[in-house]
Amino acid sequence: MKIEYRLNLQDYQEANEFRFRSHKTQYVVFWIFAICMILIAIVFLFLFVDIYHGIFWIIMAIFLNPEGMIIINRFSANLAWKKQAPSVREPVEIEILEECLASKSISYKSLVHWHGFTKFIETPKLFILYEGKMLTKVVPKRAFERNEKIQEFRDLLNEKITSSTRSKSK
Repeated sequence: MKIEYRLNLQDYQEANEFRFRSHKTQYVVFWIFAICMILIAIVFLFLFVDIYHGIFWIIMAIFLNPEGMIIINRFSANLAWKKQAPSVREPVEIEILEECLASKSISYKSLVHWHGFTKFIETPKLFILYEGKMLTKVVPKRAFERNEKIQEFRDLLNEKITSSTRSKSK
């Protein structure tokens, strides 16, 4: 099966957001920090009657909770997208083979055997395939002609990428 696509800003933002959400420990730690900051704010506001420090800690809790981090991440993704190498926005052609995933654009060619992928995440609009902790291949679902092709690709990913390392987020 062959597909062609060009990544856009929305793909990039969604991939970054789900990459952040897939790190469950980091996600929980940010919530714990946010709750602690709110408690500190309450102490400053009600025990010390220190409005400035109380407001400071409330603002910190707003921006450093996971949902606030996602908003910050979207903003930084916008900036990063504009600064990315032009090759990120080039048309990509992927050939999905039984033994590997072959991709090429104007600037690169790559061939990754299925055992080279450590996990994948399925989002509402994307498949994100990991070749380690940070290196990813993003495949938008809109690249497939029909829902049957999306299901066929999903089944292949489930078969080829071992279930012990697979991660799904919806």
